[in-house]
Amino acid sequence: MAAPAVVVYSRTDCHLCEHALDALRRIASEVAFELEVRDVDAEPALVERYGQAVPVVTVDGREVSGGRFDAAAVRGAIRASAASAVDSSGARS
Repeated sequence: MAAPAVVVYSRTDCHLCEHALDALRRIASEVAFELEVRDVDAEPALVERYGQAVPVVTVDGREVSGGRFDAAAVRGAIRASAASAVDSSGARS
């Protein structure tokens, strides 16, 4: 079973990004997920896509939070993704 993939699109010296990462560390104590942090300033396409609208958090490729971190939305998306990996027999796929 693969854990949900969480990506945080961030940039250096972004206090909202730091807040999002701190909150994700707390969520990680509740439910397992794989975390990747991507610096939008390192990729021109990401700068164009997100501009100043960081942090942006995706769960399994679906954007669930942008700007101010929405812990409830992110937690719910991670849990829903983890639950969808469980088949009807209760075994993880």
